[in-house]
Amino acid sequence: MISISGKNWEELYANKRLVEKIKIDHGLNDIQSKIVLSRNYTNEEIYLIKNEIYLKNPFYNTKDFLQGCELLNKNLNRQSKILIIGDYDVDGCMSTSLLVNFLKKKNARVNYFIPDRFKDGYGASKELIVLLLKQFDPNLIIFLDCGSNSHEAIKYIKTKKIESLIIDHHNTHNPYPDANFFINPKKKNWIL
Repeated sequence: MISISGKNWEELYANKRLVEKIKIDHGLNDIQSKIVLSRNYTNEEIYLIKNEIYLKNPFYNTKDFLQGCELLNKNLNRQSKILIIGDYDVDGCMSTSLLVNFLKKKNARVNYFIPDRFKDGYGASKELIVLLLKQFDPNLIIFLDCGSNSHEAIKYIKTKKIESLIIDHHNTHNPYPDANFFINPKKKNWIL
């Protein structure tokens, strides 16, 4: 496989019988089993991987997260048109892909847009939003990995009676954008 930078990537050889044994013995998938095999993990280390890793969602009990979930559910139940605007970098594209795929499995009416850094600039401008509203006519706009500093765009969306949800991690300052809900760990007082 050739990477974006033109380098040739080759998967390391892994003994298929050993990979299968690790899968069966420890209940891991193919990729996890290959990693365990390539790194020579002991049974104790494998046990720790399976039982000691606990990922906590820092947003789970925050007001914005809970209300953002309600907003999304309300729009899903209404079969509203949802537009996702993601950032053009890796975390923006990946989060957009994940959410679009999730929403499609929920039979949502969803579209997405990834701005072109050179043509559209950084973040969501009012000019970009005007174009996107004409193209997609959404009822809800979700900003992923952007939106924390898109005050004019959010203000314009609000005048059009369109709901908005920002999920971002970039620096932001008070006053925050006037989105319906704004999930950002750099926001002051974001925990309940």
